[in-house]
Amino acid sequence: MSAKVFVSAVLGALLFGAAHAAPILVTSPALLGQNDTIDWTSQLGPAHTVVNSPANVTSVGGLNATVTSDGGGPVLERLDETPPAGGGWNGNFAPGTELLWDQGIGPDITITFSQPVFGAGAQIQADFFGNFTAEITVYDTLGNVLGTFTENGTSNANEDGSAIFIGALDTTADIGKIRFDLTAAFAFPNDFAIGPLALNDRVVPEPATLGLMGLALAGLGWSRRRKSA
Repeated sequence: MSAKVFVSAVLGALLFGAAHAAPILVTSPALLGQNDTIDWTSQLGPAHTVVNSPANVTSVGGLNATVTSDGGGPVLERLDETPPAGGGWNGNFAPGTELLWDQGIGPDITITFSQPVFGAGAQIQADFFGNFTAEITVYDTLGNVLGTFTENGTSNANEDGSAIFIGALDTTADIGKIRFDLTAAFAFPNDFAIGPLALNDRVVPEPATLGLMGLALAGLGWSRRRKSA
């Protein structure tokens, strides 16, 4: 096989794989490759601020997004995991975590991005203590569903940061919207809160991908040197 054919085959495989990838469930900011965030306090106000739907927000890195809920109207509210200080949420987020609550109306919290991202996710907790199932639905920029994922969690008042993280990650920046909701809970599955939104909007290729790309480029360089020799 010639160097040019080899290079073309490698790059073609990389591009083909990226084009046909599907989002996967991720259960931590580290697995998401978080490099940006939407912090609710600076965007939507202090604890107990009632938030209209839709609400415009901007990430730390400058990505614009819109937060909505199918409940319509002012069904969202800013809370903090700091009950002794009057933050309003007594759960298992870490103390001081800023939250966005659907006020028990829900049934969802949806974030639409001005530009597609590689991945997004957040910690989530049902309001009523007990077992629950969280769901994240991922859409492309045209509103087509790319994937739906669920994760089981337990809601309690431990304030230890154990609230589950649910997110989705793709190999290409094609996620235009994500929707959080609960499919099951001990009571009132429309009643939940999420923590700050973790984002991956500037993904770096995985080491294996970088290695293949380097090998392909090295092959191309070798081919050119051989011709000039």
